[in-house]
Amino acid sequence: MSPSFTVAPDGTVTPYPPANGTHFTLEEMQTAVGGYVQTVGMADGRLMIVHEDGLLIGLPRNAMASAHYGEGANIVGTILVCPSSMLR
Repeated sequence: MSPSFTVAPDGTVTPYPPANGTHFTLEEMQTAVGGYVQTVGMADGRLMIVHEDGLLIGLPRNAMASAHYGEGANIVGTILVCPSSMLR
């Protein structure tokens, strides 16, 4: 699997490599999550990119992302997971 991928609320995992092969543009991250982005650090050192206003606008819960992030987490919408080296 690609080191970067999206996870939709329905559990669908899709490879999502950056267009230039090395790092994401802001626009690519916004396209992946459907709006403004917020980065969330993960225990394994990767980053989870989420929709900044996802809770406010009522995006559906992403059970897979919430479970991976930790007990009590409520991650919503489609997320992008990538190594921190793919952000500049």
